[in-house]
Amino acid sequence: LRAGGYQLGNGARGIFNKDAHGMVESYIPGVRDQSWAALRNRDLSRDGRMNVELWLEQVNAGRGMIVKGSTWCMMMITRALTWLLNKASLLIFGSISGVASAGMTALDYLAWMLGRGAALSLEISGYLTSIINAIFRFTGRTMLTGVSLTTAFIRWVLGLLYGSLSLVARQALSLLR
Repeated sequence: LRAGGYQLGNGARGIFNKDAHGMVESYIPGVRDQSWAALRNRDLSRDGRMNVELWLEQVNAGRGMIVKGSTWCMMMITRALTWLLNKASLLIFGSISGVASAGMTALDYLAWMLGRGAALSLEISGYLTSIINAIFRFTGRTMLTGVSLTTAFIRWVLGLLYGSLSLVARQALSLLR
């Protein structure tokens, strides 16, 4: 939003689904008779202002409400990943010079960075476990306790997240055909 985009809510459902991208089901009711200025000033993320660290602690304790596929949860996962990467950046970038990036995909690189951060810091490892737990719950899965935060595991979890979001995107695009 701060980069000049406009966000429309998808009503009480608040779930990623193909209907959230339909003109009749989402865009027209979302815009109604509002001006561009009114749309620009909408604050759809007021619930998203929750402190990321507090949210992760709630998720870790099993109190953080996560509804499978919820847009609010995805927003918090995104904020938590950004926050964690910022927190880990000094640890990660201090040792990145020895990594060969040729042939690495964006997911490989992100998984490597998150894996490196988990290996370097117990605190970061705890937060990463909470984020992975949130991703599991967002995708309708349950995380097993005692899982090692290896690069391969983190990449697999990010692949689950990507897969669930890309499925909805493909369904939405199929409506255009």
